[in-house]
Amino acid sequence: VFLLANRYNLIEQTPLEMNSDHAEKILDISRVLIGQTSIFFPNNGGREALQMYLVAGLHRFFHIPLGFTILKLSTMLVGALALPFIYRAGKEIGGRRVGFLAFLFSGVAYWPNVISRVGLRLPFYVLFTAALLFFLLRGFRLGRRNDFILAGVALGLGFYGYSADRLLPLLVLAGFGLYLAHPHGRGIRAHLAVSFLGLVTASFVIFIPLLRYIVAQPDNFLFRTLTRMGGLEQPLPASPLSILISNYGKAFTMFSWSGGVVW
Repeated sequence: VFLLANRYNLIEQTPLEMNSDHAEKILDISRVLIGQTSIFFPNNGGREALQMYLVAGLHRFFHIPLGFTILKLSTMLVGALALPFIYRAGKEIGGRRVGFLAFLFSGVAYWPNVISRVGLRLPFYVLFTAALLFFLLRGFRLGRRNDFILAGVALGLGFYGYSADRLLPLLVLAGFGLYLAHPHGRGIRAHLAVSFLGLVTASFVIFIPLLRYIVAQPDNFLFRTLTRMGGLEQPLPASPLSILISNYGKAFTMFSWSGGVVW
């Protein structure tokens, strides 16, 4: 209860003002409400759809006015939903104590609260990563195919949450690869192959609508990624390697020295 109260405290005042990203979301949600539904929203560099429909639902069924508060409320709900999965994933890794500490730190730490309160799509990455990790680890521990199917559901839904979720298939491949290399996995490779197929099938079925959009509009889907990883939008100011090293240096020091200049 304390952790949830901490997340929702002073929701209307903190943070206080929207930026252009929030304004673009309000415009897209308004289009959804008048029937212009989309699988992927190409405005503002391209954005996944789940938050747009979540906010549209909150507005329509609970009559919450469109604005900054409803955007923050939507991401707070997603951030809160991630906490049980963080606990269960921690419990799978190291028992109840580790699960409780993961739950506690995620509930009170600065960055999880910031991304939950800012009204952008960031918490969807935390939610689907935690859910995928939990079901994947429990599937390895218990050998139940249903857990791998649920992991596939989390993976498939993640593609509609936030762009960073596109990396999660690598987490699945790494998990199965490590387990197959472990002595516990060597004797059940046929079972793991069937479980992996179930995970991939579940995620692919959910992914099909977005796949159709990607085939029809690949430039729109990849625009945000390509403009941030290369010189598509503007020339790179330095070599890719030096930029990578510089960015990681800034990331490692931001916790103790500077948070950067982003809004």
